[in-house]
Amino acid sequence: MGHRVAHPRQGSTVPLIDSTNNSRDSAHSQPPGRQRRITSLAPQGAPGPIATVENNISLWWNKPIVLDTIGRGNVIAYNYVDQAIIMGTRWQENALDGAHQTFSHFDLFEGNWAPNVGSDSTHGNAGWMTFFRDYTSGRNSFSYNIGERQPGRPNQNLRAAGVDAWNREHTFVGNVFNTVDVGQGLVYEATPRAHSAGSPVYRLGDNGGGAGGVWDDGTATSLVFRHGNWDNVTGTVVGIPLSRGAIFPTPST
Repeated sequence: MGHRVAHPRQGSTVPLIDSTNNSRDSAHSQPPGRQRRITSLAPQGAPGPIATVENNISLWWNKPIVLDTIGRGNVIAYNYVDQAIIMGTRWQENALDGAHQTFSHFDLFEGNWAPNVGSDSTHGNAGWMTFFRDYTSGRNSFSYNIGERQPGRPNQNLRAAGVDAWNREHTFVGNVFNTVDVGQGLVYEATPRAHSAGSPVYRLGDNGGGAGGVWDDGTATSLVFRHGNWDNVTGTVVGIPLSRGAIFPTPST
């Protein structure tokens, strides 16, 4: 049975799974004027029970869906996520977030709609995450207070997919990725070796410890796997050439 949750305690993390470790067909929101909530739609603690988070709506939270210290086989699928906010700032918060605490791993995100997808590394890294057939819009859909009571939408930390500093083995396959031009242009990726003011499709290795502009040594970039994703920068499906008879793509040398 679906359910709706709103008005949580200030600063709280709200677990929204039932006694069978599932959340399905539910709506989770809060008044737009509130801030600094995290909605957690997966069990906390490692290894913990396997959870299925499916066909939910999660809006107007600090991190609308975030996994904290989660492992082995959780499925986050076919959810609608929007308005990932930090009130009073121009920072685009993580919307579908694979990790906020260390060390979430081996989870699947499939068929979700969100401003962005990926994993942060504020309190530690994550690894072996898979994002399959997700859609990103590039930023929040509606205006809110972005500072000094001025309405607007975020123009910082924009990306379609983010693998923050020191995260490992993230896989993106068959996704549709949009990023948003806020006056500085668009770029395919931002990495420790090459990053500009343009909004990237992929932001790889940034935000170490939750601070923008703190880049890793190339770990996140070197360990990411991307195949068959469409993006609005190249306007094409970007893939890795298949070797003759191969089941999985193999990087060309």
